[in-house]
Amino acid sequence: ADEWVGRLAPNFALPQLDGRVVKLSALRGKVVLLNFWATWCAPCRLEMPWLADLSRHYRGRGLEVIGVAMDDDDREGIARFVRDRHIDYPILLKDGAVASAYGGVRFLPQTFLIGRNRKALSRAYGLSTRDAFEASIKRAIGGLRSARTKVNPPG
Repeated sequence: ADEWVGRLAPNFALPQLDGRVVKLSALRGKVVLLNFWATWCAPCRLEMPWLADLSRHYRGRGLEVIGVAMDDDDREGIARFVRDRHIDYPILLKDGAVASAYGGVRFLPQTFLIGRNRKALSRAYGLSTRDAFEASIKRAIGGLRSARTKVNPPG
């Protein structure tokens, strides 16, 4: 079992590429998909378009996708990378404290799914699939509706 599941996700206040600060505590009530990545990480590059797509698709239902760039002090390079790939969810710049608060983040990509109550629902290392992301997002978002709600089959 993962010791993260059910724990309160550590708060952070990190700058976006445009300098505005994003605080996890300000996102209470939303489901947050927190993705630690880097420009040099090949699996991260594969995941990012899926995350951008899922962000657009589920934002209206309370999903907030946030990327934390683990690159070292390369704001320009990160900004160019994100622009070239049309990534439109917030990209934050790491600090040492957030990496240690989230267990060191030694492997990339690393993704935490955080519930509306700021408790961690899951943590995944390495490349996931778009379907796996979507399934866990739907589960997390669906917690708001009654269990009798019919889910439309994929397709």
